[in-house]
Amino acid sequence: MTADDRGSAVVWSMALVGVLLAAAVVASGVGSVALLRVRASTVADLAAIAATVSGDCDSAAAVAGANGMALSSCSIQGADIVVTVVAQPPVLLVRISAWTGQAHPILTASARAGFVSEVPAD
Repeated sequence: MTADDRGSAVVWSMALVGVLLAAAVVASGVGSVALLRVRASTVADLAAIAATVSGDCDSAAAVAGANGMALSSCSIQGADIVVTVVAQPPVLLVRISAWTGQAHPILTASARAGFVSEVPAD
């Protein structure tokens, strides 16, 4: 080892820590988006069921609002009710998209619920 090599391990270690930290931030962002997508799907299911039971879209909006999401659309199609909810993306994703000059993605989920009008024969 020469005198010029002294301290190079510290520099390489700090570079590795930086890369690992960036990977952790990206993994955290991807994980939070995946979790929010599942949550939005569940809220859409609950809102559709609530609208089916009550017969109107006001209860679907109340269920979506109680879970921190907004009701995007609610339509009655015969015996079925189709509901779409919109979830706010995670703060980290909003900041990264603003930093890169992109519009932040809109996370939506839809669900359909209704009563079975006739039971099929065995």
